[in-house]
Amino acid sequence: MEYQLSLPLPTTSRLSFKVHRRKPELVTPAKSTPRELKPLSNIDDQQGLRFQIHFIFFYRRNLRRALLITWTGSRLLVSNLDPVQVIRRALGQTLVYYYPFAGRLWEGPNRKLAVDCTGEGVLVTEADADVTLNEVRFEVCNFGKIYYKYVEPEAVVAGDCLVTRSFFFGREEIAAIRRLLPPGLHNSTFDVLTSFLWRCRTAAMSPDPNTEMRMTYLVDSRSKLRNPPIPSGYYGNVLAMPVAIATAKDLMEKPLEFPLRLIQEAKSSVTEDYIRSVAALMATRDRPKFVTAGNYMVSDLRRFDIGHVDFGPWGKPVYGGPAKTAIGTFPGVSVYMPFKNKKGETGTVVPVNLPALAMKKFIEELNGVFMAGSSAKFKKTINMTIFNAF
Repeated sequence: MEYQLSLPLPTTSRLSFKVHRRKPELVTPAKSTPRELKPLSNIDDQQGLRFQIHFIFFYRRNLRRALLITWTGSRLLVSNLDPVQVIRRALGQTLVYYYPFAGRLWEGPNRKLAVDCTGEGVLVTEADADVTLNEVRFEVCNFGKIYYKYVEPEAVVAGDCLVTRSFFFGREEIAAIRRLLPPGLHNSTFDVLTSFLWRCRTAAMSPDPNTEMRMTYLVDSRSKLRNPPIPSGYYGNVLAMPVAIATAKDLMEKPLEFPLRLIQEAKSSVTEDYIRSVAALMATRDRPKFVTAGNYMVSDLRRFDIGHVDFGPWGKPVYGGPAKTAIGTFPGVSVYMPFKNKKGETGTVVPVNLPALAMKKFIEELNGVFMAGSSAKFKKTINMTIFNAF
């Protein structure tokens, strides 16, 4: 089956290419696996986590490594490795150890989810596109390090256009944000960046001053559970979602120290007792969904080595990370990813979803901090780039 795709680029041009999609096939575990029913934990089973996370990886072709050499007994046969066959073979072997992923979700009484380890396999779809990696490019601006992504087709909502833009924060940007804080105030890069984005995003959305705004972030809490510890081999989630709450008026008018301290207090509240109380709450209240109104959710994946996923023949990916950041129909999510720009600067790239007009105000909020002291000529260049992006 063939599809004609047209993606908007960071400029006024569009990229069009054809995709030939083959029939989906199931990849099963390479060996027999246990047949059992694994109930999800109350944390994994909460309503707000019933979604899929999409990741995308781009690899450059490596002719030296992508060769298969076979000895037939009389001669050597050299052939190119088929990427699809490599991934299928590796996936089949991996599913032997992570066999629940080859099973099926089963919903029991009271909507309780469990994994039926049937060994049926994982769906894989092969597709070819007549486009090169260089053509599917991303554009990075010089100052403010505004890193643009194309607008996702499914991100269009009634009455407005929801756009996704990704922003690069390197050492200079983090230093500029820290200058907004009192000297000597203890803080981490996460604290600084998250409090800053929370305030800028709130200002961009222009809510009623009395609106309750929330900052929710995912915390890996495995190390906090010690009595008893997590069973060996458990690979479910052990997540907490602490929340910082403030009115829009306070976020926009008070110094940056205010949201930063709220975030630090929420982080410090995540103890072993807190995690166990969350699990108990989910069990007694039918695993309710998190609040979405006025909520901005952040997940920090900078230490999650996604950018080093190596399947063998192609080395490390040019890019590896989330394909989109929305959780189902909830767009208020950002993921922190490690990134190195063309100058070799390392930092954090953060995708942000906002309506088009709010995105323009959001960028203005960022530029108000990062472009202080810049020349008028430099400001004009940035403003032109923003205009082209919209």
